[in-house]
Amino acid sequence: MISGWITDEIDNLCNVEYGTRVVQKNDGGTIYPVYGGGDATFFMDTYNREDRLTIARFAMSAKCTRFVKGKFFLNDSGLTLSPKNKSQIEQDFLNYQCLALNDVFYSLAKGSAQKNLDVPAFRKLKLNIPTDRNLQRKIVVKLDSIFAEIDKAAAAAEANARNAEALFQSFLTEVFEGNREGWKRHSIGNICEELFAGGDVPKDRMSKERGNKFAVPIFTNGEKDKGLYGYTDKARVNKPSITISARGTIGYSQVRNEPFYPAIRLIVATPKTDIIELDFLKYAIKSISFIHSGSSIPQLTVPMVKDYSVALPNSRTEQIRITGKLNSLNEQIEKLKYSDRTKANELSFLKNSILKKAFSGELVKA
Repeated sequence: MISGWITDEIDNLCNVEYGTRVVQKNDGGTIYPVYGGGDATFFMDTYNREDRLTIARFAMSAKCTRFVKGKFFLNDSGLTLSPKNKSQIEQDFLNYQCLALNDVFYSLAKGSAQKNLDVPAFRKLKLNIPTDRNLQRKIVVKLDSIFAEIDKAAAAAEANARNAEALFQSFLTEVFEGNREGWKRHSIGNICEELFAGGDVPKDRMSKERGNKFAVPIFTNGEKDKGLYGYTDKARVNKPSITISARGTIGYSQVRNEPFYPAIRLIVATPKTDIIELDFLKYAIKSISFIHSGSSIPQLTVPMVKDYSVALPNSRTEQIRITGKLNSLNEQIEKLKYSDRTKANELSFLKNSILKKAFSGELVKA
């Protein structure tokens, strides 16, 4: 125990305040965001919290604490803490201590499919509180100042990463949308020997593929390849192809050189190799700003992709030359993005280190 600090269980020091169960269909609105165990999910026209730190209760992830500014609605997937004795504990100090305990809270998650907080064990966790409220305030002021600088630096690093990506996208647009001599526009449907949604089986392969089960990669959409493996009887893609995310984060494309079974959230484009190089098609697709359907969850369909057109030189040699330049530039951009996002992650770790010092009595002395 730190001199001048008390140590006691959450249950003795705090009110554990659960959120309220709501569903978008019955309760949805347009004004206040709804939070629970993670980020905001929809909006409502009423609120039950303001400027509070939330703790995930159901569907926990590694980031199970977050401070939400302004008015919001907390559903039953989350909870908040408030001091039982407001003359003993500052709310802002309690908020920071909860942030410091994020990993401890997550260690209490139970369940395999969905991790839920072990609330009885959570209530027995112990907090360290200075008896001097002025010291609590000093710690909060110090943390506010330090975190403001860290957040500023992290935002700048993330902005640099986004700017690098935007620069590459701008270059792609210039390459594929400019009026270049000897280039001709082709619809994606005409330069692909196959274009279909993941999970569908093209009719000409129906009898051959059904019942042919192997442990092979199953790819989903999003910016990171999950690389899942499983057994399936869905259409196997044997030729090098491009996959395009068709739901949520639409338009993200990747080259698939090995046989795979695409998930239903993907559109598969297998190029006619006598017309277009695989990597050149990847960049051509990346240059497109896809218009999607769907109001709440963006969706891309095969007919939509089929009708988009891209410009390409007739010369395969020219395609290979341009692809080489794009690969080189893309590699440089990815290095810049990696460097900036590594810096942002390091700043996040620095926050955790400072929080540990704050609640071990090292940051501000009495």
